Amino acid sequence: MNLLQRGWHTWKRSGVRGFLAALARHAGGLWDRASDRTWDWRLGIETSRLIEVEDLSAPAHLKRGAMRYQPTGGRAFRRAMRVVQPGPDDVLVDFGCGKGRVLLLAARYPFRAVRGVEFSPPLAEAARAHAARAAHEERIEVITGDAGDYAFRDDETVIFLYNPFGPDVLERVLARLLASVGRKPRSVWLVYHQPEFAAVVERTPGLRLVSRVLTGHRETRLYRLVPGHEGSGPSPG
Repeated sequence: MNLLQRGWHTWKRSGVRGFLAALARHAGGLWDRASDRTWDWRLGIETSRLIEVEDLSAPAHLKRGAMRYQPTGGRAFRRAMRVVQPGPDDVLVDFGCGKGRVLLLAARYPFRAVRGVEFSPPLAEAARAHAARAAHEERIEVITGDAGDYAFRDDETVIFLYNPFGPDVLERVLARLLASVGRKPRSVWLVYHQPEFAAVVERTPGLRLVSRVLTGHRETRLYRLVPGHEGSGPSPG
């Protein structure tokens, strides 16, 4: 179905107001993509091109639970940070950091440290190379490995996900997060962009949905982990 056909279908289904709303979302998406590509160009980096899972260089057993590389839009990230309001004691971890766009965006906020976890070695190397161009690259660290085996550090307070993996890996990550907060009680934000497996998050003890942010067609859900209610989750794998 081409663009005109989709527009006609929306008009018939939702009327003039629905059509205009859809048109505004589409225009906003085009503007966001253009803005993100311009941002890449200004930094002399490339984070915009999508890469399908089958084209990623990574161990086959890890690719089975992975999603394609697709960068987070700058506007969506900024809107999420308006809710989080990070400060100098906060540390962000981006699971499935890809080429590092979120790491570079986060480095513009007063996070004490910014960390990315990426299972594809070439993408992790791209993220490191891009971080070297950032104004605050000394705060950025990229870890290559399986997200499901990541050992959370006691200072990590903002977890970012752009639908990087399926429910099995997500459950492992959340179990390890609960164990970390049980060991070192602290308030944690979980920012889940394009939350395809939100049901997994929302049945996790202690995680409470705080806000839902829409940016064009894309949704971001923001959760808070309440210390003291995290001990009854699944055991880390």
